Amino acid sequence: MKINLGFLFFAGVVGATVFGAEALVTKISYPGYVMPDFAIVEKCEIFQDEVVISRAYGRNNALGTVEKRGVKVHGDIKGLIAEANKAKLEQKDNGLCDGPATGIKAGEVVLYSTGGCGSPWQERSGGAAFLLRHMIDAHCPVTH
Repeated sequence: MKINLGFLFFAGVVGATVFGAEALVTKISYPGYVMPDFAIVEKCEIFQDEVVISRAYGRNNALGTVEKRGVKVHGDIKGLIAEANKAKLEQKDNGLCDGPATGIKAGEVVLYSTGGCGSPWQERSGGAAFLLRHMIDAHCPVTH
């Protein structure tokens, strides 16, 4: 099944425009190869003061929702992201294709990716990456 990410792109652009900032941490979950009517794609973004969850449902993402939740991120999250970026990014071959996938990034820093179809499984080690992943998992639990 070909996933149409137009809806999620639109939701992400609207979120970035409305909030005037880039997401601090982003998690995207894809269903993998499923019958088109059963496809659900979720993009979750944590901003300094809000969590935005965009979901696309069904054939050609016929339906979509955007949910916003208020949060207040405090502390030196930019420093935590910089620290995570210094940690080792472990990679393993992943021959699985058409399976569900999840990716988590803090800005451009890859924290985790299931990979698949020629892309490696990736996981960043260290406490900073663990904390950032735990933060987004607490708000966005869908993981494949």
